[in-house]
Amino acid sequence: MNPRFAGIALCLLAASAWAESSRNDALEWLHRISASAQTLNYKGTIVYQSGGRSESSRVSHLFEGDSDMELIEMLDGSPREIVRIGDEVRTRLPESRRVVIERRVPQPHFPLMLSTGLGELSDFYYIRRLPLDRVAGFEAQPVLIEPRDQNRYRRKLWIDRESGLLLRSETYEENGQVRESSAFTELHVGAAIDRNAIRSSFKRQDNGWNVQEVQTIAFPANESRWSVGPGLPGFRRVAAMVRKAQINQQQGLQFVFTDGLAAVSVFVDPLAADAAQPSVGQFAMGPLNVYKRLTGKYLLVLMGDVPPAALKKFGDGISSAIQ
Repeated sequence: MNPRFAGIALCLLAASAWAESSRNDALEWLHRISASAQTLNYKGTIVYQSGGRSESSRVSHLFEGDSDMELIEMLDGSPREIVRIGDEVRTRLPESRRVVIERRVPQPHFPLMLSTGLGELSDFYYIRRLPLDRVAGFEAQPVLIEPRDQNRYRRKLWIDRESGLLLRSETYEENGQVRESSAFTELHVGAAIDRNAIRSSFKRQDNGWNVQEVQTIAFPANESRWSVGPGLPGFRRVAAMVRKAQINQQQGLQFVFTDGLAAVSVFVDPLAADAAQPSVGQFAMGPLNVYKRLTGKYLLVLMGDVPPAALKKFGDGISSAIQ
């Protein structure tokens, strides 16, 4: 072989090996996020921004035994409080004196990432580390995650180099504008948190608050009445539940699909015989895109942090054998 060509080949092999090593290292950082957010004790203040809206919350997270629990207190606007212990979530709305109790449906949310599908992320995203940065006084490792197709948004994550906790995240529109962001502005990792601290600060009297319990039953894994056509590559189903929020309400279904970063929730609700024709089409609900369509006697509602065209493609591929 010509020595010149041999040198070029060696350079290309070295560059390829470096890119592979960098990608694997970046994936390891994503795995650290998933583990740290569940198993660390931490408390801090989070600022969330989307469009012109900004809100802050205070979070306290405790890992005890083999279970985690957290308290989230909204600091802006109407008071709201969320207490989660394991997979049970209680949302308290003091102004209306209402408590909503439901099971948690697993989805990625700041600062948590799901471990499901992380190993396959590089099939659908280009992932690489960026130069070190600082967030809320912590040395952070930024990771840039760029989609390989039109079904996902570009993201950037800042990860605490010591604990692996996600410190900041940004999601971008196709034009490069920031779509939404979440960041700790104050954080204590490894803080001593008393279990009693993961309790509501609002005293609830049984006869003074309206308690609404959303009944949920795991959907059989072999249930085949509803099928998702080609779906979106890389998205896998992580939850399927039968839901009923009110006594006189018909049972609805909820499915959750995720690629480990983005998530799509699918709600299937039967239409009452005397119900008005529901609105359908594409909408936006804050940072979430929404797509509604009718199929037979059912209304499908899809909500997700994926581009509108991808959400519509996903929804149009859902079909039922019980029209």
